Amino acid sequence: MQDALRLRCYVFGHDTEWEAICFDLDIAVAAASRQEARAMLEKAVRMHVEAAHAEPPEIRRRLLNRKAPFVTRMRLFLALLWSLRAERRARDDRQGYTLPCPV
Repeated sequence: MQDALRLRCYVFGHDTEWEAICFDLDIAVAAASRQEARAMLEKAVRMHVEAAHAEPPEIRRRLLNRKAPFVTRMRLFLALLWSLRAERRARDDRQGYTLPCPV
């Protein structure tokens, strides 16, 4: 069996406004709950990878190696640092995780 690539993902929000992003493929979704956001992102990633594998090698390589823009990554990184510094962890509204992706 082939090894799976570990994609860096992040989910954040509160109440009924949640977002999830895959930094390694520049895919983002919005949902009403944390669980729904994670599930929708997993589905979007799976569909993206399947579609990429149907493309010629050069296009496939570009589709599977597109990172989220630097500004997006930095904005979320700084937001995470700020929430840690301000000790706003009581709401537990941010979570980073990895998502296995067969290559």
